[in-house]
Amino acid sequence: MRNKLRSMGLIIIALLFGDAVYASSMQPISDTVITTKIKAKLLKDYSNIHVATNNGIVTLKGTVNAQTDAVAIMEKVEATAGVKNINTKHFYVHGSKHIVPDAIITAKVKGMLIQEKLLGEKEVNPWISVETTNSTVYLSGKAISKQQIDEAVAITKSIEGVKEVNYTQLKVVKSY
Repeated sequence: MRNKLRSMGLIIIALLFGDAVYASSMQPISDTVITTKIKAKLLKDYSNIHVATNNGIVTLKGTVNAQTDAVAIMEKVEATAGVKNINTKHFYVHGSKHIVPDAIITAKVKGMLIQEKLLGEKEVNPWISVETTNSTVYLSGKAISKQQIDEAVAITKSIEGVKEVNYTQLKVVKSY
């Protein structure tokens, strides 16, 4: 039993951290690989969520208990290599008709910052604080250069649904 659990753990680790290998190979990532990676990320806490991928668009179906769960799932999905967009039409928070669009935007921004740090060519700080109110994204925290701030703002502006980006609380420091 212990060996079986250890093997499962190694498989999950390979799936979770294998994104850099796929990204560096410059090969398109198949929908099956994307779905498998996301299911592995959700396996422990969110196994009740159905995941399907078509042309890089991930569809989530199911219900979670809290808004924070929805955001956590969205961040994990968005940080997965090959994901182009997320369809949340049938993804719900218990007691609500649909997750709040601001939460979706926040999760996408956080996920894209992480994905860029792990797989991209731009230098970004994935630990920038992100909050969204009425489709305006507020970035705060620290960056080690003006370029790092500009990259975070550009990534944020590229996300569907973002009306404005406020980064006045994002400061350049020597290290973070």
